[in-house]
Amino acid sequence: MVLLVRPDHNGPDAVALAAHGITPVIEPFLDVTPIDDPGVAEQLADALSQLDRDDWVALTSARTLPAWRALDQRVDDVLVCALSRGVKLAAVGPTTAQTLTPATVPALIGDGSGARALLAQLLTAAQGRPRAALLPGSDLASRTLPEGLRSAGWSVTAIAAYRIAPVTATPAASAALRTGQIDAVLLRSPSAVRAVAGHSVLAPGTVVFGVGESTAHTARQKGWSVHALHPADPQAIAVEVAYHLHNDQWSRKA
Repeated sequence: MVLLVRPDHNGPDAVALAAHGITPVIEPFLDVTPIDDPGVAEQLADALSQLDRDDWVALTSARTLPAWRALDQRVDDVLVCALSRGVKLAAVGPTTAQTLTPATVPALIGDGSGARALLAQLLTAAQGRPRAALLPGSDLASRTLPEGLRSAGWSVTAIAAYRIAPVTATPAASAALRTGQIDAVLLRSPSAVRAVAGHSVLAPGTVVFGVGESTAHTARQKGWSVHALHPADPQAIAVEVAYHLHNDQWSRKA
């Protein structure tokens, strides 16, 4: 069994794992809540209004746009107006791109592997000319993208549109992790690592899969042995998870 702990969007991972004969266990260890502050909507609208032709709005999560809509119901129309004056949209991956409307087609869709890949793609798209960028996201968003853009001379405005925090009640799966009833846990963000570590102790032999460099690094800081996964696509991840679990089982038998 592989534990999936994200607050949402666990379905694709669950389906992909099941297709490889792995039983997924879905139990969120994280909560997502909108920023309860009307001023945030004004900050986002103001920052968007200041973008010019060939500047960018970069969406780094499928949660961003729904959270922005919760703050401002006009956001889709405002984005259409921004695109009409030459502002460009970037989405970190296909899942994030699907949250946009047909009228707000992104100029750049990443492969979903994370902020570092999106940074490289934005710098390539700008052809060496520093631009301005609006980065709406979570209060725990990685600093890789804004710091990388600023280092390249870009003007960056990063605004938290939603919060991510560990669930307050201890998840039932915590006991299963502690007693070794769960074979592995799939972690897709540093915040997921911290949430699991805060709610549970992993039994010896529990396999930890960390998607992306920052997630794997955070998990290692907890003293866990980690299989780092660099593809973000659920199908590719399921292949690697199945391979590692199969090898671990054979090595234990040997």
